[in-house]
Amino acid sequence: MQSFKIYLNEYKHIGENSCFCGHCETNLKVTDVVVGKHIYPIGQLLVCSCKKSKIFTNTIRNITNLLDYYKGNIKNYTNGFCNDKKCGYCFSYLNPLEDGVDIKDFRADKYGCTKNCVNNQELLIVGGNNLPEGDNTVHFFIDFYKKYYNLLEKLSSTL
Repeated sequence: MQSFKIYLNEYKHIGENSCFCGHCETNLKVTDVVVGKHIYPIGQLLVCSCKKSKIFTNTIRNITNLLDYYKGNIKNYTNGFCNDKKCGYCFSYLNPLEDGVDIKDFRADKYGCTKNCVNNQELLIVGGNNLPEGDNTVHFFIDFYKKYYNLLEKLSSTL
């Protein structure tokens, strides 16, 4: 059994198999890279198939350094990616609403928007399916965002 401290440090980033919509019971998938209201404003928007549940997360901690890394101007990108989970509608933080909700073959925790966005009160997050912290997670997001290089440059120029 792992300690609570290890659990908190290892499973934080939302992946495409770690969050479900309580309305349609489908996984939230990355649909776009957007600018949101956050200290690190560029991140992933995950949406379910009925389009009611939306999360903004996995934001880039230093867009300038990430772009410089892609250009080969710096050797490593070491700033990482923020795992804060925010409402995909209003960008307020998500609150835990209920522990231990059954969804498909999983047990999840139910979250909702702190500003009570009507559709975003049925987010079901499966902790063990979140992406773990560490080097592999950083490389996962570096590879992911590289596909959006042109969009990242455009979005960063608007900040």
